[in-house]
Amino acid sequence: MAARVTLMDKNNRVIVHLGAGPNDWRERRQLSREHFIPGQFVCPHGACFDRDGNIFVVEWVEIGRVTKLRRVV
Repeated sequence: MAARVTLMDKNNRVIVHLGAGPNDWRERRQLSREHFIPGQFVCPHGACFDRDGNIFVVEWVEIGRVTKLRRVV
């Protein structure tokens, strides 16, 4: 799976892969929003954290997509 977000520790070891989506991102990124599967990424291109530990993932798709991954304790 190519479309995913990878969390790594301070030693660059993989902790977990999130939202692994299909490999057809070239075609899927041009489709309308109803073709995007909740919980799966199409073409993640950037991410940032807020002070509460939530992650915001921005995707490189024609209509734009931002996904908020809520921190679960």
